[in-house]
Amino acid sequence: MFSFLAGFTDAEGSIGIYKKMAQYTLGNYDKKLLFTIHETLKTFSINTKKPSSDNRKGKLNSQGYAYKNNYWQLRLCKKTDLEHLLKKLRPYLKHPDKIKALNTSLENIELRNRRKYGE
Repeated sequence: MFSFLAGFTDAEGSIGIYKKMAQYTLGNYDKKLLFTIHETLKTFSINTKKPSSDNRKGKLNSQGYAYKNNYWQLRLCKKTDLEHLLKKLRPYLKHPDKIKALNTSLENIELRNRRKYGE
């Protein structure tokens, strides 16, 4: 599961710091796939927000063509779940920018924990 998810993250994911907090996002037009990932991660005790859509279906893009489908995103912001997921993905990620972002995000979580709990 995590090997697949790392490959999907390398291609279609985002790991980064937003508003001083680490965040993980997968974006895709395949609603069913993102909901399957959401449910599967629950079995590993990793809770994500339910995938959400930007409701772009039928709207015109910058070239004047209408989008055929909505774009869906699955997000994870909660520190404990995010840390668990990132540690599971770490051995499988291949893209250097994603690896760097993962490490920066784990550092962010550790720093926030030290500030909050003195750990």
